[in-house]
Amino acid sequence: MIIGVLHNQAVVHQYNGATDKASRYVEAIIYNLRMFLDAPESKAIQSALERRSASSASFTSFQPDISLIRVMLTKKYELAVYYLQFSGLNSQNQMHRESLQNARKSLSIMTELSRLCYICQPFLPKGIISSRTLLSELGGLAH
Repeated sequence: MIIGVLHNQAVVHQYNGATDKASRYVEAIIYNLRMFLDAPESKAIQSALERRSASSASFTSFQPDISLIRVMLTKKYELAVYYLQFSGLNSQNQMHRESLQNARKSLSIMTELSRLCYICQPFLPKGIISSRTLLSELGGLAH
């Protein structure tokens, strides 16, 4: 809920041209998303997926909760989107070096997200057959 309130504040300030205030709200959103993704539950899911990716063992030994995977992937997607928004706001505030750094963070997260979506394919419903399809679905879930 806090992210929704922060998002609304950021949008209002950005719409009114107060990009410095909007960037502070977006930075707070990024902080909260990072806190969620750094939580032990999120780390455990990602660690298990990483181990599964590195090994050639069958998937029978690891049966994750699909709803938890979806939440983690959706939050990563949102984080990438907010880093991109933060990049744009920094650029508008003439902070081009920071803007470039945040754009790179967004790209890095999207690359990681694409890789995680590929790893998660065996756990997902049969209607989701590719990481591209899953990424487009995550985009719909995030908004």
